Amino acid sequence: MRTSLLSRSVGKTCIAAMAAAGLFPLLVRGENSAQGSDANANPWGVSSSAHSTPKYPEWIPKMTDVGVMWARMFPGWGGIEPKPGEWNWEEGDKMVQTAADQHFHLSALLAYSAPWAIPPGATGAPFPMDHLDQWAEYAGKTVAHYKDHIHYWEIWNEPNGSFKGHYGPKKWDTTADYATLMARAYDAAKKSDPSAQIGMTCASFDVPYFEQVILAEKAMRKPDRFDYFCIHPYETIGGLSEADGEVSYLWMSRMLRDMLTVQSPAKANAEIWITEIGRRIGNQKESKEKDSVNEAVAAVTLVKAYVMAIAQGIKRICWFEAEDPVGEPPGYGLLDIEGKPRVSYDAMKAMTTWLGETPKYQGWLALGDGGKGYGFAFTGPSGDVLVAWMPAGGRDRTLTLTNPGVLVDPLKGTTSKIGAGKAIDLSDKPVFIIGMTEAQMTQAKANVAKPFPWGGNFANATVVSVTLGKENDNQGIIQVERKWTTPYTFPDGSSGALVSPPGKHDAQNIKFITHPSFASVTTHDYYVRVTARHLAFDVVPIAKPGEPSQASLPRFCGMNLVYELADTRGGWPVNTGEWRNLPNDNRGWQTVTWHLTDASFSKMWGYDFALSIGKSSSFVIGKVEVSTQPFAN
Repeated sequence: MRTSLLSRSVGKTCIAAMAAAGLFPLLVRGENSAQGSDANANPWGVSSSAHSTPKYPEWIPKMTDVGVMWARMFPGWGGIEPKPGEWNWEEGDKMVQTAADQHFHLSALLAYSAPWAIPPGATGAPFPMDHLDQWAEYAGKTVAHYKDHIHYWEIWNEPNGSFKGHYGPKKWDTTADYATLMARAYDAAKKSDPSAQIGMTCASFDVPYFEQVILAEKAMRKPDRFDYFCIHPYETIGGLSEADGEVSYLWMSRMLRDMLTVQSPAKANAEIWITEIGRRIGNQKESKEKDSVNEAVAAVTLVKAYVMAIAQGIKRICWFEAEDPVGEPPGYGLLDIEGKPRVSYDAMKAMTTWLGETPKYQGWLALGDGGKGYGFAFTGPSGDVLVAWMPAGGRDRTLTLTNPGVLVDPLKGTTSKIGAGKAIDLSDKPVFIIGMTEAQMTQAKANVAKPFPWGGNFANATVVSVTLGKENDNQGIIQVERKWTTPYTFPDGSSGALVSPPGKHDAQNIKFITHPSFASVTTHDYYVRVTARHLAFDVVPIAKPGEPSQASLPRFCGMNLVYELADTRGGWPVNTGEWRNLPNDNRGWQTVTWHLTDASFSKMWGYDFALSIGKSSSFVIGKVEVSTQPFAN
């Protein structure tokens, strides 16, 4: 088992020695991080799976040891009311008492139909639409029973994902159904405890789902039956393995609040929580290729996820999960299945130590050559702290300090001195820099209210684009999962990205995001244009005697457009447009265009739209454009 971070090089002796040397002020931490602090201002949380929850008496103390003060977990309806009118508080009472004994705090779920409330023949996790009175009673009684201990209640879990009911072909629990569930629970909870906070939730980052639930509540004449939002942006944070992967994640709060400004102005400043986020060690991507997610990658993701969430005003972040479960896929936990700390556990300790139990975010800095690097300034217990890194694969050595400082590696738990004027080596692994200059902090504070600069600002643009090639030219569109394409140059010198190369699967999707400053989730009308070119006309195999030249054979070459829908009614969040062929009689670059009227680019699955190649012959994409107006030519 690894020793805790503070008992190694970031120990009290080391801290005191550095403080005595004048490198930074003395840091003092209580033995139990949950005591004597403002719990509601503490962003450090974890979430727990059903199979890991029973182990909470073992892992809660280990979480408080690293400064985590919150956990999202609670018994389901079936455990509390196993039979209609029969109430069992034993399991919940034990959980609440254990948490209280550790000065630990719970956010809870009101979730999952009791077995007796599940409609016959339903699959999945169906809503109790035939037992709404009992659902409301359960919500009211549960909130009343725990009102002195639990103040945040998330309604259901991922109702837009796996945890909804299916009742036959094209019939499932809808956004209107969830709005009904929300309203009934909200009214009952508020009657029991007017100060209770009721959360609307979703899988991934699905702002269109939230929008449709809010509209459904309005239609029911029960508007704004929610207090805060709960998101699970696994796919969004998964983009960090690529350059520009931070862009979508950093704009989540802004995208959600822009929607609320239009649809629910009274709740435009509602709290946003991340109640699940994580990286599964050893996971495999959809390509079936081995993912490179190891303990170090998960820890890097953890640091970036928390820091960027705090920087955009997200209230609390709950890493999924505290400890690997028995009976479910392992790999997410800060602790492994035996309760032993992973690298991410030590990284959590580093964050709470250097940023503090209640971090004070000051602003951002665009670092390095061209401002491509990420810098987020905090005032922590040890003084001013700059959390810094470069985009995936990037390196930079242009950042310096005017006075001596300290460099903290949150993954290794090591500290080292930074000499005055010495260049700091930045990579895509985050570091904590203690001793940022006054000018750097002044600039960070001046930036705090400004939009994040990374990826550009396209708020006033009507067209955005990406030109593909050896180095993509991103002008408001970013290609994701770039390994699916290969740079290609034609004999005439023009170039682009080769799609559907040999060895890749047939259902290949070439994915893109539009910069959030351009694409609001409330904008539904777009024109998408792709400039592409046949490959076969330039690479023609020599025909055998008696066989026709392959250049004369008809070719199946083209693509479809898959994009995020504005209104899924609770169903699959993407729509498939119309197939566009590349005519065989055109040897040069040609364009195909789609007009979308029902799109909503919220980057839920880590992209906004994709070109679906299917079983098409290989071809080259030169440029992709998105416009809010028809293209002139």
